[in-house]
Amino acid sequence: LSIRVLTLSGVAGKYELFDTISVKQILAPSVTGVTIVSAPGGETQSWESIEEGFNFNDAAGYTYDIYEIPSTTLTGDYTSAVQNMGSIKTVRHWGEFDLIFNNVAASWEGEFSAGNTWADKLESSDTWLSKFVGAIAGDISIRLWYSEDNITWNYIDDFQLLSCEITAQYVQYQIFLTDNDANSYIYVKSPFTGKAYYWQ
Repeated sequence: LSIRVLTLSGVAGKYELFDTISVKQILAPSVTGVTIVSAPGGETQSWESIEEGFNFNDAAGYTYDIYEIPSTTLTGDYTSAVQNMGSIKTVRHWGEFDLIFNNVAASWEGEFSAGNTWADKLESSDTWLSKFVGAIAGDISIRLWYSEDNITWNYIDDFQLLSCEITAQYVQYQIFLTDNDANSYIYVKSPFTGKAYYWQ
């Protein structure tokens, strides 16, 4: 390892002298950086895979998005707090949310790169099903609960697909996740935002 320190003394032919110079390896990113790990929730700083032709030192730099990836399989139901609209009113409700699907199944782009032939990637014993495993997501459904007095409640199912007009003062949202597994799971990215609007 060789390190060159360039300084400017202001006088031709003169050099700056240092008593002590130390070098420190930086393993953690800055507040605007990211650490790349080989698995979701992992600690090993490595790559799970690298696309052919990826330029680590692109002068233009890279941008990134951060997605919350659960470290365990999500299943069950999740209920919001009760929302009080202030008075009984007839309003139309809908939800705004991002639905995230994660899977470990092989994709066409993940298996084949430009210039690859069938012989490069397929053995004589391979089949389509053995090479490209189907990715099946779990199921998600959202229930809209509504009440005029916060005691007697009614609900509408399939709210993830609907915009519902109800008469109520109180509303609550319940999200059901079923049939998720470690290799293929679906979930709602936080936040789930309930919207309500009144047309006259």
